[in-house]
Amino acid sequence: MPKLTMEATRGVMYNILEEFATFCDAHGLRYYLAYGTMLGAVRHHGFIPWDDDIDVMMPEEDFLKFAELYQSDRYEVVKCYTDRRVSLTMGRLYASYTYGIRHKRRVLGISIDIYLMYGTPEGEEALKEHIAKIQRLGRRAQRWRRYAGFISHHHLLPESLNIFSYMLTRCTHGRVRQYGKYRFGEGPYTFITTDTRRYGKDIFADRVLMPFEDKSFYVPSGWDKCLTIRYKDYMQLPPESERHPLHQASEYFMD
Repeated sequence: MPKLTMEATRGVMYNILEEFATFCDAHGLRYYLAYGTMLGAVRHHGFIPWDDDIDVMMPEEDFLKFAELYQSDRYEVVKCYTDRRVSLTMGRLYASYTYGIRHKRRVLGISIDIYLMYGTPEGEEALKEHIAKIQRLGRRAQRWRRYAGFISHHHLLPESLNIFSYMLTRCTHGRVRQYGKYRFGEGPYTFITTDTRRYGKDIFADRVLMPFEDKSFYVPSGWDKCLTIRYKDYMQLPPESERHPLHQASEYFMD
């Protein structure tokens, strides 16, 4: 089976996004396009031409409802922060009719990233302490990920015996628990997993539909503020040398 082209991979991702958004709308679950996908909607009305993933975000309580309610033979919800197959501070919705190859091992295939959203404590000192704990756990996770990746890449142990993968999962879960001390809407800011930028919660006070490819999906009503905090002058294209996919993926359809 030949490796999928970026165009084919993006087609699968877009199908996943449609499935995800339709289900969320039917069940009253809040979601927003996130990061490069939101930027693509605003600046290109679709994928950034060199982008190779789809990002959405949703309050963790909505994600947990989604994970509980959603069932499909074609798609699989994964809580990456408790699953040793992935170990990231987010959720994902995978196309189960695809698979990937990483370090010569077969892994889960094409997906969209579902970043989790939380509130923050009141008061500057409490906020700084909260950020420091998140960042400290993030540095630990990076260390365990590096060691776990070395073991995996060189096939030194079966994955079930890779203690560094276990430590990574524990550390990643701890980081999400720290985020989760404050529910979405609490405090003056919104935090998004993998991120400690201060997004004012007014940014997410409402949602608006924004065209992305041939359909429309929700973005925060404060999308301009959100993109400015994340990218600054977001309408300015990056240098040509930076216009390339960020993920080195090898994806395939199931036989």
